[in-house]
Amino acid sequence: MNLLYHHTQGYEFIKKYALFIIVYYIEAPLGTAMVALSLEKHIFIDSLICNLAKIIAYFIFIPLFQTDGLVIGLLVGVYCTVFINIYFIQKKFRLLLKQN
Repeated sequence: MNLLYHHTQGYEFIKKYALFIIVYYIEAPLGTAMVALSLEKHIFIDSLICNLAKIIAYFIFIPLFQTDGLVIGLLVGVYCTVFINIYFIQKKFRLLLKQN
């Protein structure tokens, strides 16, 4: 942090949450796969559910943990999106395999 930004502020957050944020990089390819599988309706439903869960998590965790609560709320939204996307993709592949 000091080499790039000339201060160490934020290092604690990177140290705490780096392992959990890795899942964030899976979110975009899963969304692209869902578009390729014609699951746009499910993307909309997923977006509504996960954004609502993220807002609820913000209201719960920010008063309790301040800045850490913000990161926890973000992680709730990301994990919710990833797990629901994986569910819909697996469901679509099961249907495709049954048809063949």
